[in-house]
Amino acid sequence: DCLFPDNIKNQIHYLFQKLTHAISNPQAPMMIFLDDLHWADKESLDLLTSLITDVGHLGMDADLDRRCVCFVATYRYNEGRNRRVEKCVHAIENSNVSQVTYLNLDGMGEEGTNAMI
Repeated sequence: DCLFPDNIKNQIHYLFQKLTHAISNPQAPMMIFLDDLHWADKESLDLLTSLITDVGHLGMDADLDRRCVCFVATYRYNEGRNRRVEKCVHAIENSNVSQVTYLNLDGMGEEGTNAMI
């Protein structure tokens, strides 16, 4: 269930899209880093999906869009709540607007942790 009616949700998505496009350009690209995405609620994941996939109504060229904003997100693939995250990632992959690259990292052992400290 969504916390907001569809018209409010659409307005919020549109405002975030306009904001990211207003403050990024090919000369000053933006990177948005989202950590622990497995804790995100449905509305946040919907916003993320919208930011990445809904570029046509902004009058922007999709190729230009991809060069201006880079999203990096982390999540634990073994967390129980990943169904929402995986649904979001699959929607982004299926949109053919953005490239999704996976980098799987295993936990660091005691020796590696001690070396880092």
